[in-house]
Amino acid sequence: MSEIVSILAQAFEKNRSVSFVVKQDSKKDQRIKLLMVYSLFKAYHFGKVFMNADKTACALVVDSSEKRLTFQSLIWDLKLIIQCVGLFNLPRVLKREKILKTFHPKGKFYHLWYVGVKPENQRKGLGTNVLCQILQDCNDAPIYLETSSEENFPFFEKFGFVKVIDLKQGQNILRMYKLEKS
Repeated sequence: MSEIVSILAQAFEKNRSVSFVVKQDSKKDQRIKLLMVYSLFKAYHFGKVFMNADKTACALVVDSSEKRLTFQSLIWDLKLIIQCVGLFNLPRVLKREKILKTFHPKGKFYHLWYVGVKPENQRKGLGTNVLCQILQDCNDAPIYLETSSEENFPFFEKFGFVKVIDLKQGQNILRMYKLEKS
């Protein structure tokens, strides 16, 4: 499990959406790791975790029909707020999450939360391979995702994801995509 946290922390170290959520201070790197530990917890308990054989690429998916509030998940949420997001940053993060949720379907869907590849292994097709695993495994419901990396827009579009909305985050854009399964 620490391999997944390491891959995701490295892959999302400079991600604008992660920077939007994580308190920006001298502990930023620790906070990003905590965000990834939190995300792994959510995917492990309420979704699926994917990793390639050589442990250089992974993905976290949350199944909306499995997601629920438990005592343990509440503790993790509070820990995330206090140690990662920060109380000052919380209102804007919650506002963004509320807007995004209005575009999610009422029924079952998968939320592709993170796809990460170790930086030294990027641009070698590993992210594509993990995404193909997800598409095969999560074939019974729509898949939603958000990305703030404009260079990733064509990547997801070539797999059939279509834009739902663009949200402005300061100078940046967060784009939500969906893939309807037939």
